[in-house]
Amino acid sequence: MTPEQITQVIQGGQWVSITTELRPSTNKSATGEIQPFYCSRVFTYSPNDRFACTVMNYADANGKVPLVKIVIKGHNAWRGAHPIAPGAYNLDYIADEAYEVTPLHQGFADVANKFPGNGLNTWEVNVMQDVTGKAFPLFSLVEGQMYVNGLVHTAEVLHQYDEAITRLVRQK
Repeated sequence: MTPEQITQVIQGGQWVSITTELRPSTNKSATGEIQPFYCSRVFTYSPNDRFACTVMNYADANGKVPLVKIVIKGHNAWRGAHPIAPGAYNLDYIADEAYEVTPLHQGFADVANKFPGNGLNTWEVNVMQDVTGKAFPLFSLVEGQMYVNGLVHTAEVLHQYDEAITRLVRQK
């Protein structure tokens, strides 16, 4: 599939984590080990290559202790064919509309307040701040720069996912 065809398939759709995800964090322990990042995500794809992504970050693998809610909104930029994986495409998620951070746990707010950023208020539980284009050292965001997250999309991955779900449903 081409990027245009993939866009047509996902436009108006939503991808939702089916359970708490374990992803690598940018944080490391004192011994240099990568720390776990427990999260759930909801991606919504809109016309004109727009997206919204809500990330819930948890303190635990079961997703019982929410730390922070992050809502990122912006546009997708297709960056061409992937140089190694045939049929895959590089895609950037550019947070040029919103990067909203809402602490859900006092421990997160306390840590965030140790990393002040220009134009940000004191962090409080359940109070959202938009850090779009602002310096937010805790997330390595730099003032004046938009957050960009690059992913690789392929129609084959979507097809394999559909087949795996079909097999699971048939087994039940």
